Amino acid sequence: MKPSRLFVVCWLIGGLALFGAAQLEAQTSHPADLEVGSWIEKHIPLYMEEARMPGFSIAVIRDGVTIYAEGFGLRDSQTVLPATPDTLYGIGSITKSFVAIGIMQLVEAGEISLDDPVSKHIPFELGMPDDPITIHHLLTHSLGIPSLATSTVAISRGLGLDTGVPLGSAADFFRLVNGAGDEIVARPGERFFYHNAAWRMLGAIIQAKSGVPFHRYMKENVIGPLGMQRTTLSLTEFQSDPDHILPHLKVGDDVEASRFPYPNPDDNLEFSFITAAGGIVSSVNEMTRYLNAQIEKGRTESGWSG
Repeated sequence: MKPSRLFVVCWLIGGLALFGAAQLEAQTSHPADLEVGSWIEKHIPLYMEEARMPGFSIAVIRDGVTIYAEGFGLRDSQTVLPATPDTLYGIGSITKSFVAIGIMQLVEAGEISLDDPVSKHIPFELGMPDDPITIHHLLTHSLGIPSLATSTVAISRGLGLDTGVPLGSAADFFRLVNGAGDEIVARPGERFFYHNAAWRMLGAIIQAKSGVPFHRYMKENVIGPLGMQRTTLSLTEFQSDPDHILPHLKVGDDVEASRFPYPNPDDNLEFSFITAAGGIVSSVNEMTRYLNAQIEKGRTESGWSG
């Protein structure tokens, strides 16, 4: 009998998002569904207690159908409201996969090529004329430059822990990146260094080539067509949604209520792309739409093909 495909998407307060996948041999139509739910409801509360996790939401899909969706604990520890499958959480670096779709849309439209030097589209100055850093290198974290800690700077500031590094505008961002010439340690494509700044540059390319602020392009061309109506990069939309998390921060052994670490792109349109490395908020229910689109290689019930 053909194996049944089961995928899990879960969010937990604190900003971490996890994807897992397993192949289950189906003996009947849905033999493992009850076992999956029983396992989750037995173990997740124990893991939450051990990690002192305020809230957790999870959805499980099998062959394109959601077979389990539930929230555990609180979405807001101050108002004591429960976490649900529709609670909005920050999805962190899964945002990058959405950005990659936006880039590939521009490639398919003939606006850019993956082999284009980054400097062709945005004010990026590093690299050599005979061996430029390309869009492909940004997508594959292979610029030859170690992390420039742009997320550390941005998130620290968002949490009220300013590092002192100027990062309030697009000009600040490119000054920081272009000032890293002495930090190049390999030729483009030779080594992998996880690179949040690279994905912000990809967001800047989307913004420059589309003529639309990055977060609005993503909503109109990637997120919206999937039917993910509440998924957003807008802090205003996140905070006004009736079912959203109160962010928390781990401080030593304690977990404290905090604020969302990314700035509101609506307030600084030219630097909207600061959110490209990890600024999307979504729910597990809406993320099942995205996961199914990935599994089906862009084919959805609405006909969307990323």
